[in-house]
Amino acid sequence: MSYKHAALRAVDGAIRVIPALKRPSLYCGRILWLSPNLWHSVYCRYETWTGRAIKENVRPGDLFWDIGANIGFFSAFASSLGAEVTCFEPAQAIFNQLVKNCPMVKCIRCGVGKQDGSASFFAQGLSSTGSFHRDVTAINSSYQPKDPIIAEIVCMKTIDQLAKQFGAPDVVKIDVEGHEADVLAGASRLMTNTPPIFIIEIHPPQLEISGSSAAIVYDILHSHRYAWSEIDRREPISTIVAKPNA
Repeated sequence: MSYKHAALRAVDGAIRVIPALKRPSLYCGRILWLSPNLWHSVYCRYETWTGRAIKENVRPGDLFWDIGANIGFFSAFASSLGAEVTCFEPAQAIFNQLVKNCPMVKCIRCGVGKQDGSASFFAQGLSSTGSFHRDVTAINSSYQPKDPIIAEIVCMKTIDQLAKQFGAPDVVKIDVEGHEADVLAGASRLMTNTPPIFIIEIHPPQLEISGSSAAIVYDILHSHRYAWSEIDRREPISTIVAKPNA
């Protein structure tokens, strides 16, 4: 272990035991003050490819949507950049934590999909891998063996309907464990009229279990004249930034 790494671990350990409402973290070149539940370390390297994509594409005053916000790390980061943030999370336990962690942003408890209505969401405690398909949630269920998978009936909204309610977003981050194609399928009007930038984590195995595929995600983007670049690949998961062609 290097001296630098050892020193950072020592600082992290000291900060963790100090009671505080906010803790400092250097992330993608910015100092953030995060709630203890969002805080990783004094020098944070959590999914920096997504952090950099948000930093490069979000401007002060932009409307940033975080679909599949989990407990709010990226919502808090986008807010620190001066964005007006709205985040969406269906699981009740996670949503409760999200509201506590991100009082500065608008938090909406709902699923986002291809049609308005309601659906069963399969949650497992505070796991970030909950899904609208039980078999997807079960993929990582062994990491929290004491937490059962529970079906929750949640409200479903399309991006198009949400844009009518909250205004058209400028940048949308999507991390929905294999539900990506359904989310985009409900955004046809937005992508045609006022296309935002998308930052999307694509999960091929989960998409397949859900009856979809990564190819369908790309087909939807292509049909709306989007171009995209891959910013990270951790087989089989990849993250892309998709932008409307001029």
